Order: sequence, then C-alpha cells, then structure tokens
Amino acid sequence: MAQADFMVSYKNVSSKLKKRFMKKPNFAEASEEFLKIAKTLNNDGCHAYAGLSYMAVARCEQSLMNTAGEIYQLVEAAKSFLQAHGDMDAIQCSHCKEHITSALSCCDAIIKICLSKDMPKDALSLCWKLGEWFQNNMEFDKAVVQFQKCVSLCICNSIQLVLTHKKLFSLHLQRNNFLSALNHATCMLELGKILLPSEQAGAYLSSQNQCETTVVLLILLLNPHPLHIREQHSTILQKYIWSEGQDALHHSTPCKNDDCFMLMQSLVIACSAHDISTIQKLESALRKYISVEQSFLLNKIMEEYNHHSGLGF
Repeated sequence: MAQADFMVSYKNVSSKLKKRFMKKPNFAEASEEFLKIAKTLNNDGCHAYAGLSYMAVARCEQSLMNTAGEIYQLVEAAKSFLQAHGDMDAIQCSHCKEHITSALSCCDAIIKICLSKDMPKDALSLCWKLGEWFQNNMEFDKAVVQFQKCVSLCICNSIQLVLTHKKLFSLHLQRNNFLSALNHATCMLELGKILLPSEQAGAYLSSQNQCETTVVLLILLLNPHPLHIREQHSTILQKYIWSEGQDALHHSTPCKNDDCFMLMQSLVIACSAHDISTIQKLESALRKYISVEQSFLLNKIMEEYNHHSGLGF
C-alpha cells in the first residue's frame, strides 16, 4: 500500500467516526477497517504506518470499552514501531529514533491501563520484554529504565525482584558502572537472606555464596574509604579479614567450596596490603571457582591495583 493510498484510506475511515449527526459512530466497523489497513501495511513492510493504524484500532476498542482489545492493539502498534526502527537501522538511515518514542508511548499507555485495572503482572511482563528488546539492541540506557520499572512493579514478588536486580546488575556491569552494579548485587544478597527460610529458597540458596563473592569483588574494585564504606559491606568484609570469618560464613551462608572462601579471604587481605604479587598468584587460582562476570571484575581489580595505590580497608 503506497503512502498516498494509506492516507486516503485512513482519512476515509476517520471521517466516518466524525459523522455524529443523528447517530453514534460505528466504532466496531471502524475498528475492523483500521485493522485491515494495519495488516496490509505490515505485509507491505510499511511498519510505521501500520503502527499508526493499530493505535487507531486501539482507540476504537477503548470507545467500545474493550480493555483486552485495546491492550492487544497497543501491543501490536508497539511491535510495528519497533520493527520500523529496526528497518531504519538495517539500512543505516539517519533518524531521530521517533519510532522508539512512539513504541514507548504505546507501552506507557498499556502500563497505565494495566495498573488502573489491577493487572500489575501484565505491566511487569511488558516492561521486562521491552527491557530485553533494548538490551538485545544495545540500547542499554533504555533497558535500565525498563528494568527499573520492573523493580517497582514486582515489589511483592521476591523471586522476580531478585531476577530483576540480576538483570540490572549485568547491565551496569556492561557499562562499567560498578557502583550501581554493587547496589544491585547487594540487593540480591539481602533478598536471599529473606528467601532462605522460606520454601521458595531452593534455587536461590545455591547462588547465595556466589552473590557474596561478587559483592566482595566489587568492594575490592571500588576500594571505598573506610569512613565511607556502607555498614553491610563492612560486615561482609569482616568475614574475610578475621580468622573467625569462615565460621561466620558457614553459619550465615552455606559455602559451596571452602577452597574458594580461603582464596577470597587471601585476596581481601592482599588487596588491603596492596600486595600485587600475591594478588596475581591468587588471580589464576581463583579462575576455576568464579563466573565470567566475576573473572571480569577480577581483571579490573588487577588493573586498578597495578596502576594505583589506595588506602585499603
């Protein structure tokens, strides 16, 4: 469908809705006609115009008091706008990302509807999917915004909240925003303490020790001044600095591997003393116990302690 044909068809259907003399507009009929236009445009690859048509369908469904239909058509509109954005990027066309703005506008409208109808899970699902879309398309700032919305929407669902903080932790790590990454890793650790006594804790129990290791590595990397370090971070470090720390760890969090704990304890002490040669030896020994993200943090620690001298803990 050419642009001129689209404009004619769109205006013709819109004009029917404006004829209010002696009768109400036939929103059901207009909805069907707008939907037909939208599908044709999508098939022809005119995704931006299809998005506008789906939005017109959504307005008709709103007038018909069909909430489910309105939400569905807004979702289709958002998909079309995102597809239009992808088309522009594929041909390396310079644009102002207006299609992203239109898609976000549709999603914001959906979230408002879901919250007004007491449907927080649907709003959460949408924000999550949108966040993943932005993440996959390297739009990390926009992905962070969507996952931050997820935090407020899943405040009563501890398991989902842990997963959301994990997403945000990974995103901030990709952007080398280590302070924000530490904040989210700490939230994951604190939520784990809440979940441990409950029946839901099974899957998360095994990752508690890994999460604490991540928090320790981030603290070592950021190397905060002793007067500025948060109390909860200071408490965690005490487990690794003092000899009785291993017993404290066993009582608070089941340790997956005692060798890993001993190596981490040695790393904390070596970093505190700025013993570069010991840190280098511990780095290779720790590799088999830690994840890819933790290895990345360990590399960053090595870079920092090789080039700078800090105050220690």
